[in-house]
Amino acid sequence: MFKISKAGVFVNYVLLLVTIAFAGCKTPCACPDIYAPVCGDNGRTYANPCEAMCDKVNYYDGECPAYGIGVVQITGDTTAGCNFLVKILNVSYKPDSLPAEFKEDDLFVSLKYRRLNQYEECEELNQIFQVIEIQEINSY
Repeated sequence: MFKISKAGVFVNYVLLLVTIAFAGCKTPCACPDIYAPVCGDNGRTYANPCEAMCDKVNYYDGECPAYGIGVVQITGDTTAGCNFLVKILNVSYKPDSLPAEFKEDDLFVSLKYRRLNQYEECEELNQIFQVIEIQEINSY
């Protein structure tokens, strides 16, 4: 009986140490390996809603806003949706709307934007982005 009591005390002591050692760790989340980005209210882009919920943040669909410098590429009539793209870091994006200021080929624009989870087939598949704020426009 005495040995069992000591063993029981020892086991409880070990469990207490393990509990204390891992108390500061986050509980691991098992999220799917799916890319459906959301923006957390902490300004961080998460791969999917599950990862945002694991961090206990509020979120909305799509990536968080980013800043970029792009070059306007006009490939035809700007009233036709696919003939107007903005190239940012060698990736062509299609804006969700066509600001009048953008209707000039080879225009350099500095803007705040958000990539949407939508694509449009033009000459190639282009991701649609939302212009949030135009910071600077330069013709060269």
